[in-house]
Amino acid sequence: GDGPNPHRVEPLVKALADLEALKFLYPAPRRDLLADFPLVKAEIGERALLAAIDATHAGSWGMEVLGPENQLIASVAEPELLAGVCRLANDVHLRNLRALLELGLEVVYDSWFQCGPSVGWSPKTYRNIFLPLIRECIALAHEYGAIYIYQDDGKMRDILPLVVEAGADVLGGLQPPDVGDVVLSEAKALYGDKVALLGGLDPCYTFDLGNPELVREAVRRGKEV
Repeated sequence: GDGPNPHRVEPLVKALADLEALKFLYPAPRRDLLADFPLVKAEIGERALLAAIDATHAGSWGMEVLGPENQLIASVAEPELLAGVCRLANDVHLRNLRALLELGLEVVYDSWFQCGPSVGWSPKTYRNIFLPLIRECIALAHEYGAIYIYQDDGKMRDILPLVVEAGADVLGGLQPPDVGDVVLSEAKALYGDKVALLGGLDPCYTFDLGNPELVREAVRRGKEV
């Protein structure tokens, strides 16, 4: 089942030998979706930018073939397996993005929540395995003149300079303490002249457990930063 708490009987991938078979579980981009894309773009016209999310990469659902525990274990016990899964997932992601970018996609929205500090990854693993993949996605978006949004659902403070340096156009998420660790005013002071900031609101206590007035007040505070 889908997240946030799918039931796993066993991981889909257990060894490097499984990767060759895993390739066959990634279908080509849907032809009906690609055929509809120009129609949607024409309907939107100049009124808005057209964004898309492809969740096949390692930062999203690509690493679900290992499962959360096995992802972390593999980073120590079998880093080649982790790197192989990430490589395969990112190759599929880049293929899917290119198909959309060639049709005029204007905004790539990539959520890398599986690769963030909140999951438990070390800075070394982030730099060595995940950051190069992120750079590839940003470079592809920029090759077609598209905007790249980097999204994370948890703690981001320590990776923000790396993502900014990699060339992201927008930083999304930016959850404040205690859910996250980003102080919006600090992020704006450090990176506001380099990237756009998207988010900065508490998704749990402000939205899920809050009320409309609490959301309005949080937005007002964010605008004053």
